[in-house]
Amino acid sequence: MIRKLMYAQLSVFLFYGLVSGAAITLLIHYKCRQAEASATAAVLLQLSPRALSEVTI
Repeated sequence: MIRKLMYAQLSVFLFYGLVSGAAITLLIHYKCRQAEASATAAVLLQLSPRALSEVTI
């Protein structure tokens, strides 16, 4: 009985560890994409109107 409880606790612990690890990975990926978009926008804002008309995204 105690062994089943220990396995259940271990399963729950591993499941929550996996879910939180996936959530952290997604958050990091989102923040990296957001930073990349901000950097792109900063560069585009520095371009002259003539150069900006030649940019394709």
